[in-house]
Amino acid sequence: MTSSGLSLAKRLVLVIPEPASVIVHSNDIQYYDLLQRISPNLSTPATFVHRACAARKNIFAMPSISLALDLAVLLILIPHAMFILSNVTDLVRIPPHTFGRPVKESVTTELNKKYANKIINNLGLVVTIWDLLEVDDGLLKPGDGATFINVRFRCVVWKPFVGEVLTGWIANCTPEGIKVKLEFYDEIFIPANYLFEGCEYSPEDLAWVWRPDADTNLYLDVNEKIRFRVEEEIFANIKPKGPAGLDEEEKNVTPPYALLASCQTDGMGCVSWWE
Repeated sequence: MTSSGLSLAKRLVLVIPEPASVIVHSNDIQYYDLLQRISPNLSTPATFVHRACAARKNIFAMPSISLALDLAVLLILIPHAMFILSNVTDLVRIPPHTFGRPVKESVTTELNKKYANKIINNLGLVVTIWDLLEVDDGLLKPGDGATFINVRFRCVVWKPFVGEVLTGWIANCTPEGIKVKLEFYDEIFIPANYLFEGCEYSPEDLAWVWRPDADTNLYLDVNEKIRFRVEEEIFANIKPKGPAGLDEEEKNVTPPYALLASCQTDGMGCVSWWE
């Protein structure tokens, strides 16, 4: 689900009924705990967001009007990201050695192994499993000692929308443009034609230089903190991995999910310029 049709000027949290997703935009609210149940043992994205969020229980049970009125007391800033809760259905394989555990615990563990920190095509980067909505009875398959369970669940997905302003760090500068990274995501590219008018690449400095006037040189250099605007999302269909040693040239060439960004208006560019 995308964010088209949302009125950003309202500065409200919108709770959209099933089967749609719950949408939260970090620029619309200062404090919100979407992910208070995320395990700190998950890998980088989940750990990063978990540490940024304070506990706030049962917030989704509140009516949307109450949410809007309660913005002043929401507890913690979610940095630089948009998160959605998305419904997904899958058939989960539960291995025999986990049969002694509670079913929901085993299902959640297997779902996190499969989805956490992975890209779902046309959706975004999955951070973690939020909850289980439906768990069917287990099925057995001939020749396999595991049990298979149909599950409908909600997962937390990171998906900035077109027009959102984010802050990251410059990872690399080339004549083609600037590569930007976040704490947990690094497939962001600002093409040369999406930079400020008057920007030039300096081969000696391996950096971009913006010259707003004849006497000023402002550098866009590696490791500088940069503010940019999301212009386009790019999803790519990635072929299944072949045997080791095959298709070496094609591996990791095209990311499954990338962002095209711009840096052309006041307030964009190196954060230090505007401080």
